[in-house]
Amino acid sequence: MMSVTSFHFFFMFACSLLIYYTVLQKFQWQALLLFSVYFFGMSSGWKMGIIFLANAAVTGYLAVHMSRFKEAGNEKAAKCMLVSGVFFNAAVLAVLKYSHFFIYNWNILLRFFHKEPLLETLQLDAPIGISFYTLISIGYLADVYWGLAEAEKNPFKMALLLGYYPHMTSGPVSRAGELSGQLFGARHRFNYETAASGVQRMLWGVFKKLVISERAAILVNVIYADQESYRGLYVWTAAFLFMLQLYTDFSGCMDIILGASECYGIKLPENFRTPFFQKVYRNTGRDGILHLEHG
Repeated sequence: MMSVTSFHFFFMFACSLLIYYTVLQKFQWQALLLFSVYFFGMSSGWKMGIIFLANAAVTGYLAVHMSRFKEAGNEKAAKCMLVSGVFFNAAVLAVLKYSHFFIYNWNILLRFFHKEPLLETLQLDAPIGISFYTLISIGYLADVYWGLAEAEKNPFKMALLLGYYPHMTSGPVSRAGELSGQLFGARHRFNYETAASGVQRMLWGVFKKLVISERAAILVNVIYADQESYRGLYVWTAAFLFMLQLYTDFSGCMDIILGASECYGIKLPENFRTPFFQKVYRNTGRDGILHLEHG
């Protein structure tokens, strides 16, 4: 599995920047697709790459036909395509990530009633980012249905739109319309200030994960492993450090992938900036749709 703090990841990222801005500058989105497939294959296994491409093909097929039905005024058929797409993506997620959990508990229930298990447990390695991939796919179908994004007819563009590798690790869940314009809208030229800003943010993310989070984890594990010896203030200290450990681990990961995407000239939405101070405001617009605004 390729970690975002590993030498392998940073070597791939450095090579990708060189290729992205020089060798394949005229084919930048194609280059990003190659990098994404490589990252996916090295992180989750090449067999899972087939699932990744097949999922993108099915989702794209349903989106194109849903768009055509909407244009023809066939609302019932368009809604059927939407429901089919949501069910398909949810089913893929359930099989890859939760099949072992369901089969294991089903066998326990059968044994309780003195029945022989009908199925053996499945040990499937869920691809990295499968949850985010599923949410992005379902969000894309919803955007196409509501007319917020155009259905992508190119299957390779569709694969990149759903599987752009920086947001496959820990999000953010990007809107298809916003990301599509950046990926396919225009050629990105190298900008020193943008690249420097992206690299600095990546280094800050590495510092959060490897220096703060990893060091805090050592103290947390020591205190929680010996609760008889550590009491009172030690427990409160461990609780605070555990919170700090989780925050810096996820926040550092977001800094790395957002900084990497910034180096390509592609701006992803901020995620996990101030999770402890977020407020959600409900705002019903003139369209009658409930909007959630973060502030």
